[in-house]
Amino acid sequence: MQNVNKSKALFFAVSLVFVLSFLLSTGAFVDILILGVEGRFTKASDDGGYRFMLWFPLYLVMALFVVFRSKSILLLFRYYPVALALLFYIVLSAIWSASPFVTLYSAMQLILISLFAVACSSLFSIKYLFNLIYMVFSFIILSSFVFVVFFPDYGVDLYNGESAFRGVFVEKNKLGQILTYYFLLSVFFVKLRLLPIGVFIIAVFLLAGNKSMTALLLTLSIPCVLLFSRYYIGNKSNIYINSVAISVLFLLFFSVFLVNYYDILNFLGKDPTLTGRTDIWELGYYAFIDSPFLGYGYNSFWSSSALYGGEFIQWVLFWGPTSMHNGWFEILLQLGGIGFVLFMVFFLSVFKLSIFYLNSADLKSFGKVLFVFFAMMFFWSLMQHNLFRHQAFTHYMFYVFFSATFFYKHNLSISAVQD
Repeated sequence: MQNVNKSKALFFAVSLVFVLSFLLSTGAFVDILILGVEGRFTKASDDGGYRFMLWFPLYLVMALFVVFRSKSILLLFRYYPVALALLFYIVLSAIWSASPFVTLYSAMQLILISLFAVACSSLFSIKYLFNLIYMVFSFIILSSFVFVVFFPDYGVDLYNGESAFRGVFVEKNKLGQILTYYFLLSVFFVKLRLLPIGVFIIAVFLLAGNKSMTALLLTLSIPCVLLFSRYYIGNKSNIYINSVAISVLFLLFFSVFLVNYYDILNFLGKDPTLTGRTDIWELGYYAFIDSPFLGYGYNSFWSSSALYGGEFIQWVLFWGPTSMHNGWFEILLQLGGIGFVLFMVFFLSVFKLSIFYLNSADLKSFGKVLFVFFAMMFFWSLMQHNLFRHQAFTHYMFYVFFSATFFYKHNLSISAVQD
């Protein structure tokens, strides 16, 4: 009985740390408290270490649990050495980093959060972990509704003469991302009860007032991508053929978009510069050419004083961006071509794992949701997400997805051998 009580206590404690750390990783509440309502114009380095103070007690518990589950963590890296190589390369980038201390400081946090995600995935099922994430998203949506309705000075973003719902964040795009993932997970987790249905209705209200065209289009595309997932169900040869065909179609579509992007974006009511993104990408191109192979060091590009470094881009663009607003471009600048190739191999390995889950006999319906989740993450990364940044919920979700899917597959393999 005592051992059972200890197991329950461990289960609850780790779940609580996961929920709190994931909530912090979204930036909900914290960004407004630390950076203020104009936080989108504030450098990440201007928070004075307050963010780390919030994370520090959680880091201590994370570190203990990582040690406790070290065997499971080593097992994952034995099967996926590219994941370990990528983390090692991130630490190694401190050698040539524009800000070596910042790189090491950030890399240690990234590694700890990544290892904690692996440790959690070795203890909990992927369904349980994503249910916790769904609960966090639901809480953020309810809180954002309260901010929008009762505290509009905080909950409503006023920029260039337009208002948009941003809820408990400093800018509207973060709320749009949360809403997209919430609607996706609702396919599996929403219940026909008063509170879940009420949260869903509130989410629709927030999406309408968020005015993020990307969030709206991706949310509306969820049923289409769910249907699209069937092309990845079946034997390996059919999946490979379908993958090649889909990749070719995607490249053709992307080429047509590039040629006609101005007219398409005008039709959709979007700024042809994608709210200044094309300006950042143009300057980022010159920064990449200046350091193409090794990059500027993990999390140090935006503090770089190099000729085309982050400080130069922030000086040229008066609104002072702290992100390339493209996860792949961000990796290219921070880690260079070598790091980009490592991450690409890692990303494709995770995609292959997602296909395995999609073809699972036990949870095929949930596998479809996870497949769409992976697709949504990819599309968001083209416009917003930083895929490999510490204390960022995208990286957290991605690592949970990767490690939980691995342990599910590994446990199935063990069961098959035992049978």
